[in-house]
Amino acid sequence: MPILAIDSLTLTLQDKLLVKNLTVNINEGQRWGLLGKNGVGKTTLLHSILGIITANSGEIKFRGKNILDISRQELAKNLGILFQEGISTLPATVLETVLLGRHPHVQTLLRDDPQDVAIALDALKELELVDLAHRQVDSLSGGERQRLGLAMLFAQMPAFFLLDEPNNHLDIAYQVKLLETLNDRLNQSTENRSSQGSGVGKASLLMATHDINLASRFCDNIILLMGNGEWISGTNIEILSSENLSKSYDCSIEMIESGKNRWFYPT
Repeated sequence: MPILAIDSLTLTLQDKLLVKNLTVNINEGQRWGLLGKNGVGKTTLLHSILGIITANSGEIKFRGKNILDISRQELAKNLGILFQEGISTLPATVLETVLLGRHPHVQTLLRDDPQDVAIALDALKELELVDLAHRQVDSLSGGERQRLGLAMLFAQMPAFFLLDEPNNHLDIAYQVKLLETLNDRLNQSTENRSSQGSGVGKASLLMATHDINLASRFCDNIILLMGNGEWISGTNIEILSSENLSKSYDCSIEMIESGKNRWFYPT
């Protein structure tokens, strides 16, 4: 059974057709990239998976159960999102903000569980933010806030990561670090906190990004939104071609190969 099954999904926004009859199965441990030019529906699709936006038709299932039939707390335990706008400026410290990621799992709101604090501190260490734990969020740079958003997501420990432009505001060094940190996190075993049973498995990921080369390097599978509701999906090798990308982005895109890597650039 796929961890996430999208079946015949159609999405519109203000009478604009974004996706028509999208059908994709994402299995445990897989990394999927979501590509397409501005306005084709990448963010809307991520929000529909969380149930924030209701699809016109079709169905989204998490571990075999329609997401609309899953409680918000149960969804929050299993699906986590990094929004494109990242972390808002909150009247809180960095550590307090990361602890919000533990909210779906807490047993009481009266005090912070020491285990939750330890998980939050580990997430800060992974994103190289532990020295800023007691700083106010409004004192952080855009890049630091973006890493803080990822740290909060790591503390949440979902089985499925939804990332909307995760490399926003990050310089080149941290974009590379992001790949390495995400790769380490996804290779870790995670608890299945579904009410349907317990077990151990690897987390999965769907990442919307404008960076074709980031998706090419990191994602094994791709959903490419073509516009006017059209889409194609498949393996990285199948989907990421000059022909497909040029059609999707309405400009000529060429590819060069270097060792095991492929790089795409507009011409």
